[in-house]
Amino acid sequence: MLRNFQRIILAATALSILLEPIAPFSLNEVISLLGIVLFLVALPTIKPKNRILPLVIVTVGLVIMWLTSQPFGVLLNGAGSMLNIVSILIVMQLFSIPIQLGTYTQDIEFLLFKYIKKEQGLYFFTTIISHFFATFLLFGTIPVMLSLLGEPLKNNVRNFERFAATAMARGYAMMISWAPGAVMFLLVTGITKLEWSQIFLPGFLLSIIGIATSVLLEGRLTLSKERIISAEQDRRNINEKEAWKSVLEIVTVILSMIVLIFSLEKTKIFPSTYCVMLAGLFIFGIWMIKFRRSPDLKAVIRKYWREGLLRAVDLAIMFVAIGILTKVVEKSDLITAFYNSIGISRWGDFVIAIIPLVTVFLAYFGLHPMITVTIVGSIFMSFQNIIPPTAIALALLLGSIVSFIVTPLNGINITLSNYLNRPASQITLQWNGLFSLIFLVEGIALIYLWTSLGI
Repeated sequence: MLRNFQRIILAATALSILLEPIAPFSLNEVISLLGIVLFLVALPTIKPKNRILPLVIVTVGLVIMWLTSQPFGVLLNGAGSMLNIVSILIVMQLFSIPIQLGTYTQDIEFLLFKYIKKEQGLYFFTTIISHFFATFLLFGTIPVMLSLLGEPLKNNVRNFERFAATAMARGYAMMISWAPGAVMFLLVTGITKLEWSQIFLPGFLLSIIGIATSVLLEGRLTLSKERIISAEQDRRNINEKEAWKSVLEIVTVILSMIVLIFSLEKTKIFPSTYCVMLAGLFIFGIWMIKFRRSPDLKAVIRKYWREGLLRAVDLAIMFVAIGILTKVVEKSDLITAFYNSIGISRWGDFVIAIIPLVTVFLAYFGLHPMITVTIVGSIFMSFQNIIPPTAIALALLLGSIVSFIVTPLNGINITLSNYLNRPASQITLQWNGLFSLIFLVEGIALIYLWTSLGI
């Protein structure tokens, strides 16, 4: 019963946010109330360990609110202030429906093992597939990639565990820097008040640098130069022409999303997050025309309602909590006091390097990247005379990417650790440590260059 109620609240929240820009009256209070109700209803149903952080965040927010004598309206506004991110996540998860109905994963696997001759090429395309699948599947990317390529890679790659862990984790994490449905990307754009199109180009360039560095580094350190077994013969009965059509469809969907979001943002009619939702729904609707007569359609939609929607519950609770804390802190003088006490104004451009380093440091020692990004971003966005918002956003995204790669207790590395039967610490530090250090330096250099060019 509670699960059904949660699904209804999530759907109502997404619908309210979708209608807000065109409604004849404000729906902000409705959205905020839905957020509070969802928090109260869903909190008891999630895993005990997942309750601790949102409860701590809300408690801190309430204490600050009480000490600074802020009205209840601040809490109400905060509860709904970040639910647009959850709504985008709900929309983006719709893309898992055509992925399940089609043969995209099988077709890509077929082409991958038919044409790739060496481990380095296989590593590159495994990373790329993880990267672009993550724009649709989000949190479901790693399990899908492991089920899709796990056994074939195990049979054909010399150092399978490191190969799979590094290619999939890095490919997934790089998506954070530009994908319109990535939670951390949406959080950063919300904090910095930037549009998706303002960060897309440098963010995408950051992901290209990361993937290129990863492939070159692993090619030098671990990848075999010998011919892989599956390149010798094709063992799947799949029509190659149809397989290439599947690849073309995926590419078309991704490019269409990018063009449509960019075009909608340039009209200046709707806010950036609304443009992402609208573009996602439109592209999804067009894509689903192909599967309108599929015999599995009802079953897959039912699965989305039962499972897909509920994947957003934990995040919704977290964003209600973060929204409350952020609004309370904004209304207090805490940021100004902290800013003055440590003399941030004297740091100058060095702030660009400090932001990702602090984000990674705090994340590694247990503070979730979402909290770190919210706190650090709020501090520096209050004083934009130091560095431009784009540089702050890129620095936050860089720190988020590295945090997801090197933090042992996040979902990506825990999933990989369980599947590969290797300690999460080995995956994060031993296999990904050197890459993360190099990528941090490259990312900071890119941000400095981008800022100096005044783009």
